[in-house]
Amino acid sequence: MLAELSGHVYGSLPTYYVWSSAVTQGANKNHLTFWASSNSTGIMKIRKLFSGVLSTAAITGAGIRFDFKRCTGLTTQGGTALTPERPDTLDATLSTADYQFWTGHTSSGMVEGNIQFAQGFTNEEIGITHAADVGGLLMAGLNWMPEGSWVKDLTLRGGQGTSSGQGMTVKQISASTVGSMAWLGVVTVESS
Repeated sequence: MLAELSGHVYGSLPTYYVWSSAVTQGANKNHLTFWASSNSTGIMKIRKLFSGVLSTAAITGAGIRFDFKRCTGLTTQGGTALTPERPDTLDATLSTADYQFWTGHTSSGMVEGNIQFAQGFTNEEIGITHAADVGGLLMAGLNWMPEGSWVKDLTLRGGQGTSSGQGMTVKQISASTVGSMAWLGVVTVESS
């Protein structure tokens, strides 16, 4: 049996899917935010992050930049809370007092930290019904999180050493308002 660095057997940690569907694009909008509150005693690791364009017709789009940033002081003005799904129903339901996931909110009041990394793409004429949407299909299959056996996962420790909690947000930087996006985050939670 193989074990992770934390000592857990691979595939044994409680796992959750966070789906953010049909986020209308807009400058400075947070498309998906992961949050471990100061109440949490566990460790949340963001293992995978996928995106997709959900436009139902060909559109005239633009290049769009996303910053992947640490954050503290979560505010969710104008946003929608997301409920994580469990691929294994034996895993515990996550407490919203400990872990939260949001979409579509502004950064007003959020304390943004350093950019972990940035990524850009174009939504030019790649609606989901477009027959030649090779770029969109490729993008949907790419994990945006750095990964590999020699790379640590982006880790949110919540109540461990922070007074307000820890988060990571996917923030749209470009001003494009054309089209809509979807995001799928895969996280694990382990006790500390």
